[in-house]
Amino acid sequence: MHWVDRGPEPDGLEAVRAQFTPPWVTHYRHRTGSRPTPRWGQFSGDLKDAFSELCGYCEEVTRGEVDHFRPTSKFPNLVYEWSNWIFACHSCNQIKSNKWPLGGYIDPCANHESERPESFFDFDIASKRLIPRAGMPSENQDKACQMIRDLCLNGSYHIRQREERAVFLKSHLDVLVEDSEDEQKFLERVTARDFSLSSFTRKVLGKVLEERGIYLED
Repeated sequence: MHWVDRGPEPDGLEAVRAQFTPPWVTHYRHRTGSRPTPRWGQFSGDLKDAFSELCGYCEEVTRGEVDHFRPTSKFPNLVYEWSNWIFACHSCNQIKSNKWPLGGYIDPCANHESERPESFFDFDIASKRLIPRAGMPSENQDKACQMIRDLCLNGSYHIRQREERAVFLKSHLDVLVEDSEDEQKFLERVTARDFSLSSFTRKVLGKVLEERGIYLED
């Protein structure tokens, strides 16, 4: 996971929020009326653009869905809050469902730097697994572990995607001339935040580039 700047909410959302939030609050808090018709689909394209067509949890390219970071069933007042929407793949969205542990999850769009994914997660290069960042307080370790577990972020499909990315990186670096213009363009592209699996890519490339005196910017 990495931090995503969601940007300002799209035009028209404020009006939808004012009109359609109350029925959701009534349904979930007072247990009356049927579940309201979702209206967030009309803004899915805006969210998709904000996340560069990447799932906010696994960083893989996806057609995507609107995930309510704080679940609608528990926070119905946030159902149309732009700040509560994450662009997510179907798998991550379905697995996360209405889970919300004590203390919540790590927000891909957190405002404070200390609360962003980069402060919580790292990768083990050998196993290709997402792991808690070393040296964190125990409560942060637990929070990272729970999110990895609850969203199955080390599921076999995700591991396979990372393995394929590692092979892709090696095959391209093997044929590019070191310090050439082509190599620089390649590195800039694959480590950009709008490129799939960029967090894992940066980890894989980090040691190689540091040996050359090149350090990736955050």
